[in-house]
Amino acid sequence: MPVLGKISDDLVRAHYIEKLSKVLDLDVNLVAEAVSKKIPNVYISDVGQKKVENTDKVGNFNQEEYFLALFLSQDEIDGRILKSIDWDDFANAKSQEFWKWLCGTIETSRRRHSSYGASKTKIKNIGKVISKLPSSFKDFVDNLYLVNISPDFADRELWGAEIVKIGRRIKEASLRRQLSEISSKLKYAEKNDNNKEVGVLSRKFDQISVKLKEAI
Repeated sequence: MPVLGKISDDLVRAHYIEKLSKVLDLDVNLVAEAVSKKIPNVYISDVGQKKVENTDKVGNFNQEEYFLALFLSQDEIDGRILKSIDWDDFANAKSQEFWKWLCGTIETSRRRHSSYGASKTKIKNIGKVISKLPSSFKDFVDNLYLVNISPDFADRELWGAEIVKIGRRIKEASLRRQLSEISSKLKYAEKNDNNKEVGVLSRKFDQISVKLKEAI
């Protein structure tokens, strides 16, 4: 009940209350009343941010899921956030697939609306985008709505600062993974005296190192 009480979206909370009532074989109104009495007052702004900084975890969720949950928590979508993170910056395969689908769907919507004079950087109503969600992502997105988002982030400016911060950490982790992969290939190329490959990989390593410094 405390977990369900953390869900700020009324429809999503009602969805889980109904599922819980079926599992417990109880009247849905009884469960709803019990949940309403258990709404917690501990949010990410109180304790969760330290977990993100120190362990890359927010409760049972990692920072990639937290980033996606933050993105879905606002009705108005800032297109600049979409461009700040590439789908392959995510380490989790499902997160990669979802972000790739989300960016593609929003970009298609942006092109359609821009022909009518709409903003090129902002697309409104994430709900319309999620309404097109393929069934393969349903459970994944349902889980994202369980991420504990601080009510402080209803403020657009605070939300923007938080999602940019988490996005930068995801990008940094991605660049570090790329450097590690290139480093392994570089050692193999050096071991086999493949000078041409060593040159290519060394230049790539330097380029990504510069990007990592910028991200930091």
